[in-house]
Amino acid sequence: GDLPWAATITANVAEILSDRGQLEEADQMGREALRILRGAGLKSAIAFGLNIVGRVACRSGRYAEALELLEQARAVNHEIGDQPEELESDVRIAECLAMQGHSTKALELSTEALARSETLGGPATPQLQRVRGCALAQLGRLSEARVALQESVAGARDREAEYEEALALHGLA
Repeated sequence: GDLPWAATITANVAEILSDRGQLEEADQMGREALRILRGAGLKSAIAFGLNIVGRVACRSGRYAEALELLEQARAVNHEIGDQPEELESDVRIAECLAMQGHSTKALELSTEALARSETLGGPATPQLQRVRGCALAQLGRLSEARVALQESVAGARDREAEYEEALALHGLA
């Protein structure tokens, strides 16, 4: 009977499906979860749902839609003062920019967000280092990219974040 909680769980499942590449199913589940979360008016949950649906849109190649959703998530997180989740939105925005080939913008955002992450104890450091490393590689700055990706791997290992570690190792490869 707790629809917002059920929707949050659905959004979590959508995130896993997205990570597994099951984008169509992830998109359907994420949008349904977001609809319910918006109806409940829970801002932090809405921001989470926006991040999930935005990430799926990015992975599906719908970059303009993705950036719009991710910017909305970032704005909500900023409004409620949730700095770690605001950083999570920055990760997703920078990742989307890199996937579009906007390497310089992705590098600028990931570098700026990395500095903010480190002042908060590093909640998004492995992800930001990974995106930063990918942007550096796209710009042909391979030795800097390798260092950033190696730092991402080390940070992910420290947090036992196996999926993030795998993404960083893929970037190194």
